[in-house]
Amino acid sequence: KLPSFVPKEMQELVTSMINPNPQKRPEIKDILEQSTIKMYIRLQDGKRRAEERALASDERTRIALEQLRDKDAQIQHLQTEINQLRRTQLSDNSSQLENPDSSGQGSRLERIGGLLRKATILNQQFLSVPLNKVISSGIHRISVKFGKCNLSENVDADVGIVKANYKVPYPCHPMNPQLDQFVIKGNRILETLNIRMANQFHWN
Repeated sequence: KLPSFVPKEMQELVTSMINPNPQKRPEIKDILEQSTIKMYIRLQDGKRRAEERALASDERTRIALEQLRDKDAQIQHLQTEINQLRRTQLSDNSSQLENPDSSGQGSRLERIGGLLRKATILNQQFLSVPLNKVISSGIHRISVKFGKCNLSENVDADVGIVKANYKVPYPCHPMNPQLDQFVIKGNRILETLNIRMANQFHWN
């Protein structure tokens, strides 16, 4: 006999399931239609879905923490590189300016410390003077000194980067929209010094 706390409907179901006569025992479909069994199945389904949601939430949390740790590691790596650069006095003993004007009528290059690092613009026009430095990786800094314009107290000048395999034409207006297809961010870039109506500039 089943304990008294077992619902009457469940007692009847269990009693029928253990009937000595197999022909009088209920079939599976009849058992599943019993209200108490249905309630139990709903409870189990709800518990299973709750566990799945909890596992999914834990997985999202784990992935987010891994991504956060990766970002922290990247930041730490960059900070280490920056600190090393701050402690190190870097010098470039090979890069030189290149004169895009083969005639020598529009610009003139002069040597400083044995390297072509000073350009004087001879004509009042837009001009781009390339620097033959190709960058493949790392953090780089360039220092440029521009002289004042002949026509005013100010100089309109820019420093830009282009693809390493791009040959800067002459004359080359630095704001020409056609240059956009050659300007990139990433590996193997050629630093280009763009100046407008400048008397002279000096690259340190």
